[in-house]
Amino acid sequence: MSKGGRELSQMAKRIRALPKHIKRNVDSNMGDLMDMIETQARANVAAQDSVVAGTLQGSINHRDAAALDTTVGSQFRGRTYSNRVVRTEAPHAPYVEYGTGMRQKGRPHPAGNFRAPSVPPTGAIAEWMRKKPVEPRTTTFYDDDEAERRHVAQLIAETIAAYGQRPHPYMRPAWESVGGRQAFRRGHRFGVRKSLKQL
Repeated sequence: MSKGGRELSQMAKRIRALPKHIKRNVDSNMGDLMDMIETQARANVAAQDSVVAGTLQGSINHRDAAALDTTVGSQFRGRTYSNRVVRTEAPHAPYVEYGTGMRQKGRPHPAGNFRAPSVPPTGAIAEWMRKKPVEPRTTTFYDDDEAERRHVAQLIAETIAAYGQRPHPYMRPAWESVGGRQAFRRGHRFGVRKSLKQL
């Protein structure tokens, strides 16, 4: 084979490998952006003083969307412009992000609103009060602090049921902090350009 023929053969081989290089370079860029969103979302939760048990903050992660079981009811997927997704499996994640009831701002899915529990669990609120700590004022109605705490937790639950919970967005601000959709478009573009330069 002549020198020109060998060069053409090598070029054809590199062109056939181009989709694989594009996927690798684009995935690398997307992974970097997703790392930044994940880190910022965790920081946003902490900055709002929302961490009690750490369930929400600890469950924020990013993965390949194809590997996710999208039938999981508690799964709350963040916004994405790639085959990866930042998400959390904490069941209360959308209530923190969007709020509930009349205080709800936005919605997790374009198809419609979601329904929060009609009355939040009093036990979870009492546990939140213990960990924060939120100490109720002592009254003469109850003999011990725990009974007083349960009473106040019930009042908080009834207030949330009547008026909703204010939103404390953490995922959407993290998405915006990296540049939103434009950042992902740039990531795709740079990945393709890098692959073409490797030809």
